[in-house]
Amino acid sequence: MGQKTASRFSSALIILVVAAVIYTQSTLLWKFVGRADIDKGRLVKWENSKPLNNGKCQVIKEMNACEDVKIHYASNTAFVACGDPLERRNWYPCAGMRNAAGRSEASFREFLFKYDLKTGKSTQLELRGFEGDFITHGIDIFPIPGSASKVSSGTQESYRSRPS
Repeated sequence: MGQKTASRFSSALIILVVAAVIYTQSTLLWKFVGRADIDKGRLVKWENSKPLNNGKCQVIKEMNACEDVKIHYASNTAFVACGDPLERRNWYPCAGMRNAAGRSEASFREFLFKYDLKTGKSTQLELRGFEGDFITHGIDIFPIPGSASKVSSGTQESYRSRPS
Protein backbone atom coordinates (compact mmCIF):
# COMPACT_ATOMS: atom_id res chain seq x y z
CA MET A 1 0.00 0.00 0.00
CA GLY A 2 2.93 2.38 0.61
CA GLN A 3 4.09 2.17 -3.00
CA LYS A 4 0.55 2.78 -4.29
CA THR A 5 0.19 5.85 -2.08
CA ALA A 6 3.55 7.25 -3.24
CA SER A 7 2.52 6.72 -6.88
CA ARG A 8 -0.81 8.53 -6.30
CA PHE A 9 0.99 11.35 -4.50
CA SER A 10 3.46 11.75 -7.41
CA SER A 11 0.62 11.78 -9.94
CA ALA A 12 -1.33 14.33 -7.89
CA LEU A 13 1.76 16.52 -7.53
CA ILE A 14 2.41 16.46 -11.30
CA ILE A 15 -1.22 17.34 -12.02
CA LEU A 16 -1.08 20.17 -9.47
CA VAL A 17 2.12 21.62 -10.99
CA VAL A 18 0.73 21.43 -14.54
CA ALA A 19 -2.53 23.06 -13.41
CA ALA A 20 -0.61 25.85 -11.65
CA VAL A 21 1.50 26.54 -14.76
CA ILE A 22 -1.62 26.69 -16.94
CA TYR A 23 -3.60 28.74 -14.42
CA THR A 24 -0.86 31.35 -13.97
CA GLN A 25 -0.24 31.48 -17.75
CA SER A 26 3.45 30.96 -17.23
CA THR A 27 5.78 32.86 -19.56
CA LEU A 28 7.63 29.63 -20.23
CA LEU A 29 4.38 27.95 -21.30
CA TRP A 30 3.49 30.83 -23.63
CA LYS A 31 6.97 30.77 -25.21
CA PHE A 32 6.58 27.03 -25.76
CA VAL A 33 3.42 27.60 -27.84
CA GLY A 34 4.97 30.53 -29.74
CA ARG A 35 3.59 33.58 -27.96
CA ALA A 36 5.82 36.65 -27.57
CA ASP A 37 6.18 38.53 -24.31
CA ILE A 38 4.61 41.95 -24.53
CA ASP A 39 4.43 44.93 -22.24
CA LYS A 40 0.99 44.46 -20.70
CA GLY A 41 1.03 48.05 -19.45
CA ARG A 42 1.02 49.30 -23.04
CA LEU A 43 -1.95 47.25 -24.19
CA VAL A 44 -5.41 48.71 -24.42
CA LYS A 45 -8.54 46.58 -24.60
CA TRP A 46 -11.70 48.53 -25.03
CA GLU A 47 -14.41 47.49 -22.61
CA ASN A 48 -17.07 46.80 -25.22
CA SER A 49 -14.91 45.46 -28.07
CA LYS A 50 -15.84 42.06 -29.43
CA PRO A 51 -14.80 39.97 -32.44
CA LEU A 52 -16.80 40.92 -35.52
CA ASN A 53 -17.17 38.94 -38.74
CA ASN A 54 -14.05 36.86 -38.10
CA GLY A 55 -15.61 33.44 -38.59
CA LYS A 56 -13.71 32.86 -41.84
CA CYS A 57 -10.36 34.26 -40.63
CA GLN A 58 -7.29 32.07 -40.88
CA VAL A 59 -3.65 32.29 -39.85
CA ILE A 60 -1.11 32.50 -42.67
CA LYS A 61 2.13 31.35 -41.11
CA GLU A 62 4.44 32.78 -43.80
CA MET A 63 3.37 36.31 -42.88
CA ASN A 64 4.07 37.57 -39.36
CA ALA A 65 3.01 40.69 -37.43
CA CYS A 66 1.07 42.05 -40.40
CA GLU A 67 -0.56 45.31 -39.57
CA ASP A 68 -1.89 46.66 -42.81
CA VAL A 69 -3.67 45.05 -45.75
CA LYS A 70 -4.82 46.65 -48.99
CA ILE A 71 -6.90 44.68 -51.47
CA HIS A 72 -6.62 45.15 -55.22
CA TYR A 73 -10.00 43.81 -56.30
CA ALA A 74 -9.26 43.70 -60.03
CA SER A 75 -6.52 41.10 -59.48
CA ASN A 76 -7.97 39.45 -56.34
CA THR A 77 -4.71 40.25 -54.55
CA ALA A 78 -4.09 41.48 -51.01
CA PHE A 79 -0.92 43.48 -50.38
CA VAL A 80 0.32 43.12 -46.81
CA ALA A 81 2.91 44.96 -44.68
CA CYS A 82 4.51 42.59 -42.14
CA GLY A 83 7.30 42.54 -39.57
CA ASP A 84 8.93 40.64 -36.75
CA PRO A 85 6.85 40.64 -33.54
CA LEU A 86 9.72 39.60 -31.28
CA GLU A 87 12.18 42.17 -32.60
CA ARG A 88 9.52 44.91 -32.51
CA ARG A 89 9.49 44.58 -28.72
CA ASN A 90 12.83 46.40 -28.75
CA TRP A 91 12.54 48.88 -31.60
CA TYR A 92 9.27 49.97 -33.16
CA PRO A 93 8.91 53.77 -32.93
CA CYS A 94 5.18 54.00 -33.57
CA ALA A 95 4.65 51.92 -30.40
CA GLY A 96 7.19 53.89 -28.38
CA MET A 97 9.81 51.12 -28.49
CA ARG A 98 13.18 52.74 -29.23
CA ASN A 99 15.90 50.33 -28.10
CA ALA A 100 17.64 49.88 -31.49
CA ALA A 101 20.61 48.12 -29.87
CA GLY A 102 18.25 45.39 -28.62
CA ARG A 103 17.06 44.54 -32.11
CA SER A 104 19.13 42.30 -34.40
CA GLU A 105 20.64 43.99 -37.45
CA ALA A 106 18.90 41.70 -39.99
CA SER A 107 15.48 42.44 -38.49
CA PHE A 108 15.63 46.08 -39.63
CA ARG A 109 14.45 44.79 -43.02
CA GLU A 110 10.76 43.95 -42.69
CA PHE A 111 8.57 42.52 -45.43
CA LEU A 112 5.83 43.14 -47.95
CA PHE A 113 3.76 40.25 -49.27
CA LYS A 114 1.14 39.71 -51.89
CA TYR A 115 -1.58 37.18 -51.16
CA ASP A 116 -3.72 35.64 -53.90
CA LEU A 117 -7.27 35.64 -52.56
CA LYS A 118 -8.36 32.84 -54.91
CA THR A 119 -5.50 30.36 -54.47
CA GLY A 120 -4.38 31.29 -50.93
CA LYS A 121 -0.75 31.58 -52.09
CA SER A 122 1.44 34.18 -50.39
CA THR A 123 4.58 35.59 -52.00
CA GLN A 124 7.17 37.82 -50.35
CA LEU A 125 7.84 40.86 -52.53
CA GLU A 126 11.38 41.88 -53.39
CA LEU A 127 12.37 45.50 -52.83
CA ARG A 128 14.57 46.56 -55.73
CA GLY A 129 16.83 49.59 -55.63
CA PHE A 130 16.19 50.18 -51.96
CA GLU A 131 18.91 49.85 -49.34
CA GLY A 132 18.87 50.33 -45.59
CA ASP A 133 16.24 50.02 -42.90
CA PHE A 134 12.68 49.13 -43.83
CA ILE A 135 10.33 48.94 -40.85
CA THR A 136 6.75 48.84 -42.10
CA HIS A 137 3.91 50.80 -40.56
CA GLY A 138 1.52 50.57 -43.44
CA ILE A 139 0.99 50.10 -47.14
CA ASP A 140 -1.18 51.56 -49.84
CA ILE A 141 -1.69 50.70 -53.47
CA PHE A 142 -2.33 52.95 -56.43
CA PRO A 143 -3.82 51.65 -59.69
CA ILE A 144 -1.79 52.35 -62.82
CA PRO A 145 -4.01 54.10 -65.40
CA GLY A 146 -4.81 51.88 -68.36
CA SER A 147 -3.84 48.63 -66.61
CA ALA A 148 -6.39 46.83 -64.46
CA SER A 149 -3.87 44.24 -63.26
CA LYS A 150 -0.95 46.50 -62.27
CA VAL A 151 -0.49 48.62 -59.17
CA SER A 152 2.15 50.79 -57.62
CA SER A 153 2.58 50.79 -53.86
CA GLY A 154 3.52 53.25 -51.19
CA THR A 155 4.65 52.44 -47.69
CA GLN A 156 5.08 54.23 -44.43
CA GLU A 157 8.26 53.20 -42.68
CA SER A 158 10.61 54.23 -39.88
CA TYR A 159 14.36 54.61 -39.84
CA ARG A 160 16.59 54.38 -36.81
CA SER A 161 19.15 57.11 -36.40
CA ARG A 162 22.67 55.95 -37.12
CA PRO A 163 25.75 57.24 -35.32
CA SER A 164 27.85 59.65 -37.41
